[in-house]
Amino acid sequence: MKILSIDASTKSTGIAIFEEEKLIHYECIQANDFNLFSRIWKMVEKIHSLYYKYLPTNVILEDVLP
Repeated sequence: MKILSIDASTKSTGIAIFEEEKLIHYECIQANDFNLFSRIWKMVEKIHSLYYKYLPTNVILEDVLP
């Protein structure tokens, strides 16, 4: 089982990918553009590419409060 874990934010988002219990990839996606939608789009593109690279069976997201 592969797990994609996401600690989301609008300026820097932490990503970790686990296979079974082993950490196989991690990174921090940073987006400093002034426009909120541009920052979010950059995050979405990177998460999308990591999803299709590792093909996780589960995705875990932090509970983000507005």
